[in-house]
Amino acid sequence: MISPEPASASADLRKEPRQRVLLGGKLIYGDGRFTLDCMFRNKSPGGALIKLPPGQVVPDHFQLIEFRSGMAYDCVVARRDYPLLGVRITAEHDLHEVDTAHLRHLRRLWLDGQMR
Repeated sequence: MISPEPASASADLRKEPRQRVLLGGKLIYGDGRFTLDCMFRNKSPGGALIKLPPGQVVPDHFQLIEFRSGMAYDCVVARRDYPLLGVRITAEHDLHEVDTAHLRHLRRLWLDGQMR
């Protein structure tokens, strides 16, 4: 489910327009030791807005997996408005094609999420 996000003052400051989405994801931090289910609320090539479960606090740097696409993202928090987080995507990884132990761990998490 994807639709253009309405224009707003904050959207005007973004380099790339975001699209509204409702996609399941998983946030990973602590060298892969901690995971947290989340939802993508909007997304662009350079960032995303994610919704966390109530009461969850996460570090400034983490990785996100988008279950539908099989993509993983290295992220930095740009804005905290709990339970919403605005994040900047600093790198992306296609989990269909993995070649390192680190990405294999993310691929396993992605495949486990697909089976639910």
